[in-house]
Amino acid sequence: MINLVRDLNPDVLVVAGDVFDQRRPPDDALALFHDTLNRLLELGTIVIFLSGPLDDFRALHLGARWVREAGIYLFDDATQVLSPLSFRGARDEFEVKAWCLPYPTEGEEHPALSGRNLVEKVVQRLDPSQVNLFLGYAWSQGSGRRAEFGRLVQPGGQPLEHRLLDFFDLSALGGRHEPLKLDGPNAYYSGSLLCYEPQAEQTNRSVTFYDVEGKNRLYVENFTLRSRRSLKVLDGSWEELMEQGRQLRNDDLIVLRSEEENLTPEQRADLRILGPNIVSVEFPSPLLEEEKSTESGLPALVHTFKKFVRESTGDELGEDALQLLLELEKDI
Repeated sequence: MINLVRDLNPDVLVVAGDVFDQRRPPDDALALFHDTLNRLLELGTIVIFLSGPLDDFRALHLGARWVREAGIYLFDDATQVLSPLSFRGARDEFEVKAWCLPYPTEGEEHPALSGRNLVEKVVQRLDPSQVNLFLGYAWSQGSGRRAEFGRLVQPGGQPLEHRLLDFFDLSALGGRHEPLKLDGPNAYYSGSLLCYEPQAEQTNRSVTFYDVEGKNRLYVENFTLRSRRSLKVLDGSWEELMEQGRQLRNDDLIVLRSEEENLTPEQRADLRILGPNIVSVEFPSPLLEEEKSTESGLPALVHTFKKFVRESTGDELGEDALQLLLELEKDI
């Protein structure tokens, strides 16, 4: 990515959410982040960060006064989308309006619905004669369901319809791990630089480059990247995991999923030191085991709640309440 910035010399670089996959990243990851950020600023590019569901800019040490002076723009309040960021490219005679929507975290509305309502207000405010860009951490129609937006929004009730994105000259979106061009509007998901999800082969890692030469004159190009490490999931018994782990490259990221719950402390320790990049070691869920043992065939969560009511009150869960729980579980 650094080489691409050096070669393409963009005016602005946008990180559209999910700067990190956890609220408090470890110190070595934070040091690498700031080193990369300094290299980008030395190359003369403005950097825009949109916060994702887990991003906390204060934890990333980006809350100081020097940030804006250095050319870094932070968006972590969804209402900031109502005040566009205006900038002019070094080689351009026209101005660009960037409407920046981070992941909505405040308010009584569901985040996805809150984001849609804010974008509707933006559409009412923008000047269609200007170059308008929408930069957003947003789940758009045609992009598939995103777990971050929760299960209250069902397929068919997408929060950002194509009709909203059609008002922008370009929509650069975050919230998907793989790149995607949406049908209809000039709307693109860049995907993530690194792998968050287990895959056999690392593909579709890319940086999306937008060349805006004026109103209705926009060119898009994807530059494919290859991850230095693969994230792989290994399933099996302790013996199988040990054997598979020895055959992997040292730079692979590994998730180990044991089929056996009752391993000795020594065996668990062997799994954790199997490689230098063990992401996690997972064991069978007690809920799954409990579900297998239930004669009623109830889903695990419903069975557990029924047991909780019995132990807490001494009474059985009523039939009406049980049916309601089963309906809710089915919707989930």
